[in-house]
Amino acid sequence: MCYAQIAMVVIAVASAAMEAKAQKQAGKANQQIAENNAKLAEAQGKDAAILGARDQQQSAWRTRALIGQQKAAIAASNLDMDIGTPLDILGESALFGGADRSAMASDAARKAWGFQSEALNYRNQGAQAAWQGKTAGNITILKGIGSAIGSFGGGFGGGVGGASSHSVGYASAGYGGMVPGKP
Repeated sequence: MCYAQIAMVVIAVASAAMEAKAQKQAGKANQQIAENNAKLAEAQGKDAAILGARDQQQSAWRTRALIGQQKAAIAASNLDMDIGTPLDILGESALFGGADRSAMASDAARKAWGFQSEALNYRNQGAQAAWQGKTAGNITILKGIGSAIGSFGGGFGGGVGGASSHSVGYASAGYGGMVPGKP
């Protein structure tokens, strides 16, 4: 074997190793990007929950202020607020305020859940990116090894995928070059 063939093998294997390392690093970098995106999504989810709680609190204040104004108007009209229409008005104001707060809580929870789901999706994408980088790197190494072995083709009966004495034997034995059991 000549030195040129050895040099070609070394270059093929080194090139494959460098490319594999780059693919693995790219996978890890993409995983880190996905993790950063997941952390941002989690922060947005927490923010949505906090904003929802604040909106509910402000709604409660507005409802109490409205009921206070209604009570003042009822009292100024010299009506009894514990019976009849005045009581119905105050009750409906409290009911609608509660319904608004309930809707706000539901919306905030839904938004927070959406961001948590997004964070999980980002983490899954990151794990997938890391796996793809590692797998691509391993495949590159195997291809490099195959290429290196192929460069020694003359020493291994025609190289990878080359004609071997077995296939020639079938042709000369009258099988017409066909391997038994293969179409």
